[in-house]
Amino acid sequence: MLLLGGRGRLERMKIVGYIAISKTCRIIIQFSRSLVCSLFFRIKRIRHDMKLSRHILFCIMISIMSGCLAQQPEAMITLHVIDQDGKPVENAEINASFSYGREAIRKKTDCHGFVSFCSPVLDFAVFSNAIYESVRNPEAHDKYYKNIFRYMYTSPSKNVKDGKWQPWNPTIEMVLKERIKPIPMYANERQHDEPIPARNQWCGFDMMKNAWVRPYGIGEHADVEIYHEWDGKQGKEYTGSTLKLRFPDKEAGCYMVQFDYDPMYYDVGFQSPYHAIPSKIDLKEVKFYEKYNPETGRFDYNLFQKGTIYVFRTRTRFDTQGRLVGAYYGKIYRPYVSIFNIWRGIPHIRLPFYLNPTENDTNLEFDPERNLLKNVRGYVDP
Repeated sequence: MLLLGGRGRLERMKIVGYIAISKTCRIIIQFSRSLVCSLFFRIKRIRHDMKLSRHILFCIMISIMSGCLAQQPEAMITLHVIDQDGKPVENAEINASFSYGREAIRKKTDCHGFVSFCSPVLDFAVFSNAIYESVRNPEAHDKYYKNIFRYMYTSPSKNVKDGKWQPWNPTIEMVLKERIKPIPMYANERQHDEPIPARNQWCGFDMMKNAWVRPYGIGEHADVEIYHEWDGKQGKEYTGSTLKLRFPDKEAGCYMVQFDYDPMYYDVGFQSPYHAIPSKIDLKEVKFYEKYNPETGRFDYNLFQKGTIYVFRTRTRFDTQGRLVGAYYGKIYRPYVSIFNIWRGIPHIRLPFYLNPTENDTNLEFDPERNLLKNVRGYVDP
Protein backbone atom coordinates (compact mmCIF):
# COMPACT_ATOMS: atom_id res chain seq x y z
CA MET A 1 0.00 0.00 0.00
CA LEU A 2 1.10 3.58 -0.57
CA LEU A 3 3.26 5.37 1.95
CA LEU A 4 3.00 3.33 5.12
CA GLY A 5 4.84 4.50 8.24
CA GLY A 6 5.57 4.22 11.98
CA ARG A 7 3.24 5.51 14.65
CA GLY A 8 4.05 8.38 16.98
CA ARG A 9 3.64 12.06 17.65
CA LEU A 10 6.05 13.31 15.00
CA GLU A 11 5.75 16.95 15.90
CA ARG A 12 6.76 16.22 19.48
CA MET A 13 9.73 14.19 18.32
CA LYS A 14 10.97 17.13 16.26
CA ILE A 15 10.80 19.54 19.19
CA VAL A 16 12.55 17.03 21.43
CA GLY A 17 15.21 16.55 18.76
CA TYR A 18 16.11 20.20 18.65
CA ILE A 19 16.13 20.47 22.43
CA ALA A 20 18.41 17.42 22.49
CA ILE A 21 20.91 19.31 20.30
CA SER A 22 20.87 22.13 22.81
CA LYS A 23 21.46 19.68 25.64
CA THR A 24 24.39 18.19 23.71
CA CYS A 25 26.13 21.54 24.00
CA ARG A 26 25.69 21.36 27.76
CA ILE A 27 27.16 17.84 27.80
CA ILE A 28 30.24 19.18 26.01
CA ILE A 29 30.62 21.82 28.71
CA GLN A 30 30.27 19.20 31.42
CA PHE A 31 32.93 17.14 29.66
CA SER A 32 35.18 20.21 29.64
CA ARG A 33 34.67 20.56 33.37
CA SER A 34 35.72 16.94 33.83
CA LEU A 35 38.88 17.59 31.86
CA VAL A 36 39.64 20.62 34.00
CA CYS A 37 39.15 18.61 37.21
CA SER A 38 41.36 15.85 35.86
CA LEU A 39 44.01 18.39 34.93
CA PHE A 40 43.80 19.94 38.37
CA PHE A 41 44.49 16.65 40.13
CA ARG A 42 47.32 15.80 37.76
CA ILE A 43 48.96 19.15 38.43
CA LYS A 44 48.36 18.69 42.14
CA ARG A 45 50.41 15.49 42.11
CA ILE A 46 53.46 17.23 40.69
CA ARG A 47 53.05 20.64 42.29
CA HIS A 48 55.76 19.94 44.86
CA ASP A 49 58.26 19.06 42.14
CA MET A 50 57.32 22.12 40.12
CA LYS A 51 57.12 24.27 43.27
CA LEU A 52 53.75 25.70 42.22
CA SER A 53 51.65 27.35 44.85
CA ARG A 54 47.98 26.67 45.31
CA HIS A 55 47.23 30.17 44.12
CA ILE A 56 48.88 29.50 40.75
CA LEU A 57 46.99 26.22 40.38
CA PHE A 58 43.74 28.03 41.11
CA CYS A 59 44.46 30.69 38.47
CA ILE A 60 45.20 28.02 35.88
CA MET A 61 41.93 26.24 36.61
CA ILE A 62 39.86 29.46 36.45
CA SER A 63 41.51 30.47 33.18
CA ILE A 64 40.70 27.15 31.51
CA MET A 65 37.14 27.16 32.87
CA SER A 66 36.49 30.66 31.61
CA GLY A 67 37.56 29.60 28.13
CA CYS A 68 35.26 26.56 28.19
CA LEU A 69 32.29 28.42 29.61
CA ALA A 70 32.54 31.65 27.64
CA GLN A 71 29.18 33.41 27.61
CA GLN A 72 27.29 33.11 24.36
CA PRO A 73 25.92 36.27 22.74
CA GLU A 74 22.48 37.28 23.94
CA ALA A 75 19.50 37.38 21.62
CA MET A 76 16.06 38.93 21.84
CA ILE A 77 13.18 38.17 19.50
CA THR A 78 9.51 39.14 19.33
CA LEU A 79 6.81 36.99 17.76
CA HIS A 80 3.62 38.46 16.34
CA VAL A 81 1.10 35.61 16.51
CA ILE A 82 -1.87 35.89 14.14
CA ASP A 83 -4.56 33.51 12.85
CA GLN A 84 -5.32 32.48 9.26
CA ASP A 85 -7.30 35.71 8.76
CA GLY A 86 -4.49 37.95 9.97
CA LYS A 87 -6.11 38.71 13.33
CA PRO A 88 -3.89 38.75 16.46
CA VAL A 89 -4.16 35.69 18.70
CA GLU A 90 -4.40 36.71 22.33
CA ASN A 91 -3.28 34.51 25.22
CA ALA A 92 -1.62 31.91 22.96
CA GLU A 93 0.99 29.88 24.86
CA ILE A 94 4.28 29.73 22.96
CA ASN A 95 7.27 27.49 23.70
CA ALA A 96 10.84 28.61 23.07
CA SER A 97 14.17 26.81 23.39
CA PHE A 98 17.57 28.37 22.66
CA SER A 99 20.63 26.27 21.87
CA TYR A 100 23.10 26.59 24.75
CA GLY A 101 20.71 28.97 26.44
CA ARG A 102 17.35 28.88 28.14
CA GLU A 103 15.17 25.85 27.39
CA ALA A 104 11.42 25.20 27.46
CA ILE A 105 10.41 28.81 28.08
CA ARG A 106 6.64 29.28 28.00
CA LYS A 107 4.99 32.66 27.59
CA LYS A 108 1.59 33.90 26.50
CA THR A 109 0.85 36.53 23.88
CA ASP A 110 -0.59 39.90 24.87
CA CYS A 111 -3.87 41.36 23.61
CA HIS A 112 -2.17 42.35 20.33
CA GLY A 113 -0.64 38.91 19.75
CA PHE A 114 2.95 39.87 20.68
CA VAL A 115 5.34 37.91 22.88
CA SER A 116 9.10 38.41 23.42
CA PHE A 117 11.92 36.09 24.45
CA CYS A 118 15.48 36.83 25.55
CA SER A 119 18.31 34.35 26.12
CA PRO A 120 21.95 33.58 25.35
CA VAL A 121 22.06 31.45 22.19
CA LEU A 122 24.70 29.55 20.24
CA ASP A 123 23.23 29.16 16.75
CA PHE A 124 19.44 28.65 16.66
CA ALA A 125 16.19 28.87 18.57
CA VAL A 126 13.02 26.80 18.18
CA PHE A 127 9.52 28.21 18.71
CA SER A 128 6.26 26.30 18.82
CA ASN A 129 2.65 26.47 19.87
CA ALA A 130 2.55 22.66 20.09
CA ILE A 131 1.32 22.25 23.66
CA TYR A 132 0.79 18.67 24.75
CA GLU A 133 -1.85 17.22 26.99
CA SER A 134 -1.12 17.68 30.68
CA VAL A 135 -2.90 18.39 33.95
CA ARG A 136 -2.37 22.09 33.34
CA ASN A 137 -3.49 21.92 29.70
CA PRO A 138 -5.92 18.98 29.29
CA GLU A 139 -7.34 20.14 25.94
CA ALA A 140 -3.94 20.25 24.24
CA HIS A 141 -4.32 20.94 20.49
CA ASP A 142 -8.05 21.69 20.49
CA LYS A 143 -8.01 25.22 19.05
CA TYR A 144 -5.02 25.67 16.69
CA TYR A 145 -2.81 23.46 14.57
CA LYS A 146 0.83 23.21 15.50
CA ASN A 147 3.37 25.57 14.00
CA ILE A 148 7.03 24.89 14.69
CA PHE A 149 9.78 27.04 13.26
CA ARG A 150 13.49 27.53 13.74
CA TYR A 151 15.26 30.88 13.77
CA MET A 152 18.96 30.74 12.91
CA TYR A 153 21.80 32.82 14.36
CA THR A 154 24.82 32.70 12.04
CA SER A 155 28.15 34.46 11.39
CA PRO A 156 28.77 35.84 14.89
CA SER A 157 31.81 37.78 13.63
CA LYS A 158 29.43 39.87 11.52
CA ASN A 159 26.16 39.70 13.42
CA VAL A 160 27.23 40.11 17.05
CA LYS A 161 27.86 43.57 18.46
CA ASP A 162 28.64 44.29 22.11
CA GLY A 163 27.65 40.74 23.02
CA LYS A 164 24.24 40.94 21.33
CA TRP A 165 22.95 39.29 18.17
CA GLN A 166 21.96 41.75 15.44
CA PRO A 167 19.37 42.67 14.45
CA TRP A 168 18.38 43.04 18.08
CA ASN A 169 14.78 42.08 18.81
CA PRO A 170 13.43 41.45 15.28
CA THR A 171 9.67 40.85 14.96
CA ILE A 172 8.75 37.54 13.29
CA GLU A 173 5.22 36.70 12.18
CA MET A 174 3.83 33.37 13.36
CA VAL A 175 0.57 32.17 11.80
CA LEU A 176 -1.67 29.77 13.71
CA LYS A 177 -4.38 28.10 11.65
CA GLU A 178 -7.53 27.33 13.57
CA ARG A 179 -9.13 23.90 13.70
CA ILE A 180 -12.51 24.49 12.12
CA LYS A 181 -14.07 21.20 11.07
CA PRO A 182 -11.69 18.22 10.84
CA ILE A 183 -13.33 15.21 9.20
CA PRO A 184 -12.52 11.54 8.53
CA MET A 185 -10.76 11.04 5.21
CA TYR A 186 -8.96 8.41 3.19
CA ALA A 187 -5.43 9.59 3.97
CA ASN A 188 -1.99 8.15 3.34
CA GLU A 189 0.86 10.53 3.99
CA ARG A 190 3.67 8.27 5.25
CA GLN A 191 6.87 8.16 3.23
CA HIS A 192 7.36 4.56 2.16
CA ASP A 193 8.12 3.96 -1.51
CA GLU A 194 5.37 2.18 -3.43
CA PRO A 195 6.59 0.14 -6.43
CA ILE A 196 4.90 1.12 -9.69
CA PRO A 197 3.60 -2.18 -11.08
CA ALA A 198 4.43 -1.49 -14.74
CA ARG A 199 6.47 1.02 -16.69
CA ASN A 200 5.55 2.80 -19.92
CA GLN A 201 1.83 2.24 -19.36
CA TRP A 202 -0.97 3.79 -17.30
CA CYS A 203 -1.59 2.15 -13.92
CA GLY A 204 -4.70 3.12 -11.96
CA PHE A 205 -4.77 3.64 -8.20
CA ASP A 206 -7.86 3.43 -5.97
CA MET A 207 -7.53 5.86 -3.05
CA MET A 208 -10.47 4.42 -1.13
CA LYS A 209 -8.92 0.94 -1.30
CA ASN A 210 -5.34 2.24 -1.03
CA ALA A 211 -4.42 -0.19 -3.79
CA TRP A 212 -3.62 -0.45 -7.47
CA VAL A 213 -6.58 -1.36 -9.63
CA ARG A 214 -6.83 -4.68 -11.42
CA PRO A 215 -4.83 -6.46 -12.73
CA TYR A 216 -2.17 -5.12 -10.34
CA GLY A 217 -4.17 -5.01 -7.11
CA ILE A 218 -7.57 -5.12 -5.44
CA GLY A 219 -8.57 -1.56 -6.37
CA GLU A 220 -11.85 -1.07 -8.23
CA HIS A 221 -11.92 2.58 -9.30
CA ALA A 222 -8.93 4.54 -10.64
CA ASP A 223 -9.00 7.88 -8.82
CA VAL A 224 -5.62 8.68 -10.36
CA GLU A 225 -3.58 7.00 -13.07
CA ILE A 226 0.22 6.88 -13.02
CA TYR A 227 2.54 6.53 -15.99
CA HIS A 228 6.30 6.11 -15.56
CA GLU A 229 8.17 6.61 -18.83
CA TRP A 230 11.60 5.02 -18.62
CA ASP A 231 13.86 3.09 -21.02
CA GLY A 232 15.09 0.76 -18.28
CA LYS A 233 18.71 1.95 -18.34
CA GLN A 234 20.45 2.40 -15.01
CA GLY A 235 23.75 3.51 -13.54
CA LYS A 236 25.98 5.48 -15.90
CA GLU A 237 23.59 4.79 -18.78
CA TYR A 238 20.63 6.41 -17.00
CA THR A 239 19.49 9.53 -18.87
CA GLY A 240 16.31 10.28 -16.96
CA SER A 241 12.64 9.39 -16.76
CA THR A 242 9.21 11.01 -16.59
CA LEU A 243 6.30 10.50 -14.19
CA LYS A 244 2.78 11.51 -15.23
CA LEU A 245 -0.37 11.76 -13.11
CA ARG A 246 -3.83 12.06 -14.64
CA PHE A 247 -7.40 11.92 -13.38
CA PRO A 248 -9.27 9.65 -15.81
CA ASP A 249 -12.91 10.40 -14.93
CA LYS A 250 -14.86 12.84 -17.11
CA GLU A 251 -14.38 16.42 -15.88
CA ALA A 252 -12.06 15.17 -13.15
CA GLY A 253 -8.79 16.99 -12.69
CA CYS A 254 -6.82 19.19 -10.33
CA TYR A 255 -5.42 22.65 -9.73
CA MET A 256 -2.23 23.79 -8.06
CA VAL A 257 -2.14 25.76 -4.82
CA GLN A 258 1.06 27.62 -4.01
CA PHE A 259 2.08 29.23 -0.74
CA ASP A 260 5.17 31.17 0.30
CA TYR A 261 7.59 28.43 1.24
CA ASP A 262 10.04 29.36 3.98
CA PRO A 263 12.43 26.66 5.29
CA MET A 264 12.31 28.43 8.66
CA TYR A 265 8.78 27.03 9.09
CA TYR A 266 9.76 23.40 8.91
CA ASP A 267 6.70 21.83 10.53
CA VAL A 268 3.28 23.36 9.97
CA GLY A 269 0.37 21.18 11.06
CA PHE A 270 -2.10 22.27 8.37
CA GLN A 271 -0.83 23.72 5.10
CA SER A 272 -3.64 23.26 2.62
CA PRO A 273 -6.73 25.39 1.99
CA TYR A 274 -9.72 24.53 4.15
CA HIS A 275 -11.90 23.81 1.08
CA ALA A 276 -11.49 22.83 -2.55
CA ILE A 277 -12.74 25.33 -5.13
CA PRO A 278 -14.33 23.34 -7.99
CA SER A 279 -14.24 26.24 -10.45
CA LYS A 280 -10.42 26.35 -10.24
CA ILE A 281 -9.88 22.84 -11.58
CA ASP A 282 -7.97 23.35 -14.83
CA LEU A 283 -5.44 20.49 -15.09
CA LYS A 284 -6.19 17.02 -16.39
CA GLU A 285 -2.60 15.81 -16.20
CA VAL A 286 0.55 16.71 -14.24
CA LYS A 287 4.07 15.79 -15.33
CA PHE A 288 7.34 15.48 -13.39
CA TYR A 289 10.72 14.58 -14.87
CA GLU A 290 14.46 14.38 -14.48
CA LYS A 291 16.46 14.53 -17.71
CA TYR A 292 20.19 14.41 -18.37
CA ASN A 293 21.56 17.47 -20.14
CA PRO A 294 24.70 16.54 -22.15
CA GLU A 295 25.68 20.20 -22.54
CA THR A 296 26.02 20.76 -18.79
CA GLY A 297 26.76 17.18 -17.79
CA ARG A 298 24.00 17.41 -15.19
CA PHE A 299 20.35 16.51 -14.78
CA ASP A 300 17.55 19.00 -15.32
CA TYR A 301 14.63 18.56 -12.94
CA ASN A 302 10.94 19.40 -12.94
CA LEU A 303 9.73 17.77 -9.75
CA PHE A 304 7.15 18.50 -7.07
CA GLN A 305 8.03 22.07 -6.07
CA LYS A 306 8.27 23.17 -2.46
CA GLY A 307 5.29 25.20 -1.34
CA THR A 308 2.96 23.33 -3.73
CA ILE A 309 -0.25 21.38 -3.12
CA TYR A 310 -2.57 19.83 -5.71
CA VAL A 311 -6.32 19.88 -5.04
CA PHE A 312 -8.20 17.35 -7.16
CA ARG A 313 -11.66 16.11 -8.15
CA THR A 314 -12.48 12.47 -8.88
CA ARG A 315 -15.41 9.99 -9.13
CA THR A 316 -17.55 12.42 -11.05
CA ARG A 317 -21.25 11.69 -11.63
CA PHE A 318 -23.63 13.15 -14.24
CA ASP A 319 -27.40 13.35 -14.68
CA THR A 320 -29.32 12.30 -17.78
CA GLN A 321 -28.72 15.74 -19.29
CA GLY A 322 -24.96 15.31 -19.00
CA ARG A 323 -24.61 17.85 -16.19
CA LEU A 324 -22.12 17.26 -13.40
CA VAL A 325 -24.08 16.52 -10.23
CA GLY A 326 -21.61 14.66 -8.03
CA ALA A 327 -17.87 14.42 -7.33
CA TYR A 328 -15.34 13.71 -4.60
CA TYR A 329 -12.57 16.12 -3.62
CA GLY A 330 -9.13 15.69 -2.11
CA LYS A 331 -5.56 16.95 -2.00
CA ILE A 332 -2.03 15.75 -2.70
CA TYR A 333 0.82 17.09 -0.59
CA ARG A 334 4.41 17.37 -1.72
CA PRO A 335 6.38 14.39 -0.38
CA TYR A 336 9.37 15.10 1.85
CA VAL A 337 11.70 13.81 -0.85
CA SER A 338 11.40 13.24 -4.61
CA ILE A 339 7.97 12.09 -5.81
CA PHE A 340 9.56 9.17 -7.68
CA ASN A 341 12.81 7.23 -7.74
CA ILE A 342 14.31 4.03 -9.13
CA TRP A 343 15.63 1.51 -6.64
CA ARG A 344 17.13 -1.83 -7.68
CA GLY A 345 15.71 -1.45 -11.13
CA ILE A 346 12.13 -0.86 -9.92
CA PRO A 347 10.45 2.57 -10.16
CA HIS A 348 8.74 3.80 -6.98
CA ILE A 349 6.30 6.61 -6.28
CA ARG A 350 5.54 8.70 -3.19
CA LEU A 351 2.06 10.18 -3.28
CA PRO A 352 0.72 11.67 0.00
CA PHE A 353 -3.02 11.84 -0.76
CA TYR A 354 -6.22 12.75 1.13
CA LEU A 355 -9.73 12.02 -0.17
CA ASN A 356 -12.97 13.33 1.34
CA PRO A 357 -15.43 10.40 1.64
CA THR A 358 -18.58 12.51 1.16
CA GLU A 359 -19.80 13.35 -2.32
CA ASN A 360 -19.82 17.10 -3.13
CA ASP A 361 -18.21 18.00 0.21
CA THR A 362 -15.21 20.25 -0.50
CA ASN A 363 -13.80 20.14 3.04
CA LEU A 364 -10.04 19.33 3.04
CA GLU A 365 -9.45 19.44 6.79
CA PHE A 366 -8.44 15.95 7.88
CA ASP A 367 -8.84 14.55 11.40
CA PRO A 368 -5.76 12.33 12.04
CA GLU A 369 -7.64 10.36 14.68
CA ARG A 370 -10.25 9.18 12.15
CA ASN A 371 -8.38 7.83 9.15
CA LEU A 372 -10.65 5.69 6.97
CA LEU A 373 -7.66 3.71 5.67
CA LYS A 374 -7.21 1.10 8.38
CA ASN A 375 -4.10 -0.43 6.82
CA VAL A 376 -2.05 2.76 7.19
CA ARG A 377 0.25 2.65 10.19
CA GLY A 378 1.35 5.76 11.99
CA TYR A 379 0.22 9.31 12.57
CA VAL A 380 -0.85 11.16 9.43
CA ASP A 381 -0.60 14.95 9.47
CA PRO A 382 -3.76 16.89 8.57
